[in-house]
Amino acid sequence: MSKNETTNVGNWLLGATKELRGSNIDSARLDALIILEDTLGIGRPHLLAFPEEAISSTKLRTLNAKLSRRINHEPLAYIRGYSEFWEHKFKVTSDVLIPRPESEAFLELLGGLKPIKNQKLIDIGTGSGALAISAKLLCPALDIYAYDNSARAIKIARQNAKKLGAQITFTEKSYADISLSGYDYILANLPYVPVGYPVSPEVNYEPKLAIYAKNGGLELIRDLISKIGKDADEGCVVLLESLAEQQQEVESLCGTAGLDIYQSIGLVQAFVKNK
Repeated sequence: MSKNETTNVGNWLLGATKELRGSNIDSARLDALIILEDTLGIGRPHLLAFPEEAISSTKLRTLNAKLSRRINHEPLAYIRGYSEFWEHKFKVTSDVLIPRPESEAFLELLGGLKPIKNQKLIDIGTGSGALAISAKLLCPALDIYAYDNSARAIKIARQNAKKLGAQITFTEKSYADISLSGYDYILANLPYVPVGYPVSPEVNYEPKLAIYAKNGGLELIRDLISKIGKDADEGCVVLLESLAEQQQEVESLCGTAGLDIYQSIGLVQAFVKNK
């Protein structure tokens, strides 16, 4: 990382890439380019075409501060202040989990079910609101209710919904205190990573309560499935995400609770509540 008062795009990119690689960042050059684009407000083609373009001392300080954060493995999404999910930009901070590409399977499954007008969906553990908001934009006819036990997460989710024009009812409340009766769809991306499971250094920056769960990672999912078995209406569709090695157990738990497997994509499984 350059300590000079001035430098140019090419030199900064070269030095930043080297430092990121030295910190075992696999996407070193790409991350450096993204930080450059964001900070200078200049598109990548221009940056690559004019490496001799000077960087002001003010911009250089900002660039180096962001680079230091990335060198320490802070997720790029937190440094940028947003994450892209389902073709939309969502504000994220360290108060919420960063939306993962694999969670887009929720939307693929939901879209295939073709929800109709006045049907209700509940999103449990909404975090940034990415799933609830994307579901509303994908299926405008749905009435969507989203819950999280974090007031800070709910605040961010509301900001994202307002920015993207999605009408959703957000409430700060634990799923244990929510009635699941009356919903046509239950969507839950609860913590499922077992304590001690190997993760990247970046994950350590995210809220642990949104990632880890006891009892092999399935404690919260197990409790929710039990609640669904008691509360949910017949015909309700339930969408759950878990690790591939957990899915057989999730299916078994759902079967005991009266839920039949309907379809799955990647880490997300869809179940239907039977009689």
